[in-house]
Amino acid sequence: MPHTINISAIDTCNDSLALAEDLPDSGEYQPLSASESYVITGDELNRMVGDPTVLVVDLRPVEHGVDGYIPGSIHLDYNRLVRRLDYSEGLLPEVGDIRKLFSELGLKPWHFVVAYDDETGVEAARLLWTLEVAGHKNYALLDGGFAAWLNLNLPVSAVTIEPVYSDYAEFLPGPAVVNKDYVLRTIARIDSCIVDTRSLEEYSGEDLRAQRGGHLPGAIHFEWTEAVDLFGTGKLHDRAVLKTKLTALGITPDKEIILYCQSNRRCAHTFLVLKWLGYENVKTYHGSWSEWGNDPHTPVVH
Repeated sequence: MPHTINISAIDTCNDSLALAEDLPDSGEYQPLSASESYVITGDELNRMVGDPTVLVVDLRPVEHGVDGYIPGSIHLDYNRLVRRLDYSEGLLPEVGDIRKLFSELGLKPWHFVVAYDDETGVEAARLLWTLEVAGHKNYALLDGGFAAWLNLNLPVSAVTIEPVYSDYAEFLPGPAVVNKDYVLRTIARIDSCIVDTRSLEEYSGEDLRAQRGGHLPGAIHFEWTEAVDLFGTGKLHDRAVLKTKLTALGITPDKEIILYCQSNRRCAHTFLVLKWLGYENVKTYHGSWSEWGNDPHTPVVH
């Protein structure tokens, strides 16, 4: 659980952390943002520590807090970001539950939200995707996560901070999420591209994680790990390299891109990667394979 911050435990040049509640809502303060949309480096985030317009959220398992936290972090249990219904494992929570969560995080409309997890960013990306769905556009993933922060020998805190309840009311839903019926209508469209971000074994049906294995008709396979230096830095690969690889697969910015995985976690990461690369019309199917593969009436390719 989050703890009240202990300033003395923070090894940083900032001798205090301003409280976000001290800022007026009049627009007098301009929120910070990363120099590059959707992704931020450890050094860049370190220069923002203590700024009240920045909200830093830790998505690691709570037991990993023994390694410390980025100063000023709020801890969030990943399970708060998903709704489970029947076989579906990763549905978007109801609007009321999202508002409650954002309020408990102390989120304000002007906050620049930075999310991180242990390394690859899968859990952190799910929070950022949820923000996008809700219409909160100012956010970024910490490239390489907490591991990258430690590798830079940046300061850590022994505790998280206790957020100030914000009564978050704004919710301007965007087109970043689609349901099963939408996907069924999209399968045959030539201006859309369905992308499966699971492993190749899941895509082929060899790795069975639902009543039926396989993939959606016409789905292009692009495993989410292809975007990450998974066994090295944990950071995203070079943008030009990724764009070349995606283009070769037919995943191009001129199309509507619909992503899915098993529970809308891995594809949330690919969603953020594509936005970082400049793709504008990107959506995720939040029921993903846990819904599709367990529905006997949906078409499946083995």
